[in-house]
Amino acid sequence: MTIPLDRVEESEREPGKWVHVRLRDYPDLTIGEIMEVISLLKAKYPDREIFLDGDEEAICSRPRG
Repeated sequence: MTIPLDRVEESEREPGKWVHVRLRDYPDLTIGEIMEVISLLKAKYPDREIFLDGDEEAICSRPRG
């Protein structure tokens, strides 16, 4: 399964938070695949904190600091 890592949308809930992958768009992702995507995003955006957001049901990021 290919997940586009270049797609980013601004969160409506929190300024500065980016939504990278909405999990409802990929219902068959395993925990291992989610962790792999998070690792790839950490490498791509080292200046951002990458995390799994339960409210957004998505992999998100925010600026470090």
